This record gives sequence, C-alpha cells and structure tokens, in this order.
Amino acid sequence: VPPWLPWTVVVAVAIDVGVRLGGRWLGLFCGAATLFIGFNGYWDSAMLTMSVVGVSVIIAVGIGVPIGIFAAFSNRFRGSRPPDSRHHAGPACLRILIPALVLFGVSGTQGVFLTVVYCIPPVIRLTNLGIRQVPQAAMETAHSHGSTTSQTLFQVQLPLAKSSIMMGINQTIMMAVAMVIITALVGVDGLGRDVWLSLREVDAGKGLESGIAIVLLAIILDRLSYALANSGPNSAMHPSRPSVRAHEETAGRAFRTWLPATLFPFRAWV
Repeated sequence: VPPWLPWTVVVAVAIDVGVRLGGRWLGLFCGAATLFIGFNGYWDSAMLTMSVVGVSVIIAVGIGVPIGIFAAFSNRFRGSRPPDSRHHAGPACLRILIPALVLFGVSGTQGVFLTVVYCIPPVIRLTNLGIRQVPQAAMETAHSHGSTTSQTLFQVQLPLAKSSIMMGINQTIMMAVAMVIITALVGVDGLGRDVWLSLREVDAGKGLESGIAIVLLAIILDRLSYALANSGPNSAMHPSRPSVRAHEETAGRAFRTWLPATLFPFRAWV
C-alpha cells in the first residue's frame, strides 16, 4: 500500500467490495478481518504479502489462461496430459528453488517466480477442461450461423467456460497464498517471515497471530473470488446487492476517514 494511502481507506474499500460482491455479511467479515490484522501489528506484513500474491496471480492468470485455451485445441496436449489430471507443481517448485536462488538471488523477484510456478497449473487445467466441456450443440449452432473460430471462442466457448475458469483462478489464488511460508525462506518479507521469526524465537503467541492473519487473508480472497465468479449480468437485481446510493454513501464515508487516519496512523494504534 502506498504510504500516502491511509489504512482506513483500505478497510473501507475491503468492506465495500465485500458488500458489493457478496452482501453485507461478507463485507462485515472483510472489515473485521482487516481490522484484526491491523490491530495485532501485522498490517505492513499483510500488505507486503498481498502485493506478492497479487502480482503472482496476475502473471499466472495472464500466462495460464492462454496456455489453457491453446491446450483445449491441441489433441497432442490432450494425449500427453488429461484435462482432469491432479498433478501439482509442488515438487517442480522445490526442484527449481536452488537454481532460482542462483539466478535471482534472495529477493522478492524469486518469491514471485516460485509462486507463479507453483500456482499456475490449476488455471491451465481448468481453462482447458472448461473449454472442452462446452456442449457440442452450442458449437454447432455457432458454426451454423457462420461464426469464425475466434468468434466462437470469445462469444460462445469462453462465456460458457467462465465457471470453470473462475474456479481455476480461485485455486490459483489459494495456492499462491499457500506459498507465503515457502517464499519467506528466500527473503520475501511478509506474514511468512513473521511465522519463521516466531518459530526461531519460540514465540507461540506471535506464531499463532501471524498464522491466523494468513488464514484470514486466504478466506477473504477465497470468498471474494467465489462471489465474483457467481456474479452475472443480473447480479444487480440480487436482493443482497446494495444500490448505487449505498455505494455513494460508502465512498463518502471512506473519504471522511482520510483525515483521522492521517492524524492517527495505524502504527500509533498498535
């Protein structure tokens, strides 16, 4: 988080996104979880962890979805690796740990690289699976109306495979969070480093707090991505969704929190 962005704005945004995607209870949980992390002194570590996870997931999705689309049209890929396989990249990630350490050194770059290698398989596999499971009737209807291959892909196959692709993105996010502890071994700051420091100092309380912070971040990301996957064109008609006026009021409250957050930084509260 940039130093000019107050912590209260981040909390308000988390609440607003939760309410907008999943209703008031999800928004309440997002607010309570972020406040718990902040008041226990793990705000900076959590933001560092979120930055590494966010960059890793963006790279993994940006690479994995095109590979999954290519794999769906490749019979050779289908023969070499079934779309329903359950292979994970854990052993591969551990095997490249030392070579990556030599290439990138002890830095956040290596942490992002290892996280991408570890979390990219689910989005590839489920994108491939979702496109392959598109009903043949939908494909024949598109071709009968003269749709080209690209038109069929973007207007028929990808929309029908959205749930599978979003499930792959959800699993990718969870696997990226799971790498928080491992990347701390190569010098990445964040909640994983706090866990290792608590183990070294034999501080069970600190280890429990940092572990709970990681779990809360994982739950927030999981629920938000799940709610985003279930949102559709008619999501605005959902009774639990707030109105436009409610969003304007939330934005107003976020701006009103700017002044107290500037006068009373989070570090002074913990």
